[in-house]
Amino acid sequence: DSSLTWQRRDVFSLLLEMKPEGRVLRYDTKTRQVRQIMDGISFANGVELSPDQTFLVVADTSKARILKHHLRGELAGRTEVLADNLPGLPDNIRRSSRGGYWVALATTRGTSWLPELMDAVQARPWLKRLMFKVIPLGVIKHTAPRYGLVLRIDEAGDIVASYHDPGAHSIASSSELHEHEGYLYIGSYFANFIGKLAIEELDRL
Repeated sequence: DSSLTWQRRDVFSLLLEMKPEGRVLRYDTKTRQVRQIMDGISFANGVELSPDQTFLVVADTSKARILKHHLRGELAGRTEVLADNLPGLPDNIRRSSRGGYWVALATTRGTSWLPELMDAVQARPWLKRLMFKVIPLGVIKHTAPRYGLVLRIDEAGDIVASYHDPGAHSIASSSELHEHEGYLYIGSYFANFIGKLAIEELDRL
């Protein structure tokens, strides 16, 4: 649940406001009960279960980081930061066949004035909210960087590979990833198609 205030169609407002209203809910198919297991997330986004089902990884999009929430074992119920200060804002996360995770970055940091401005006021959410009440939302959408970037991180949260499309010639931004039979499928809310990349081709880059 990304926000208690905004709908998904209001994603830019949700992103900029940075209220810690995001949460993760767990639905029990047997009891049909819903239980909150994580809260206080600025923009809860992509969620993926670990291969052994002992923890979840969750994108905290507004803060450019990925959280790890333990489900079992001695650390059950504890949340920690798995990957921080990412080069963009993480969207969906999917397991990689080589271990670790694929991370779709909805937008990048440091590639246009808008992300740099957001970083500069990140420590002062009240100032950011004030600024973006003055700057029209249409201007914000128009100036969002058109830059494709996909990451692969290992189990420790370290970036082990990154694939760039600086001019967004193939696909601008990435919101969803799925690996299947040697191919990586990429979705984007800027595109009316699904991109397809051969994993072995990525190895040559």
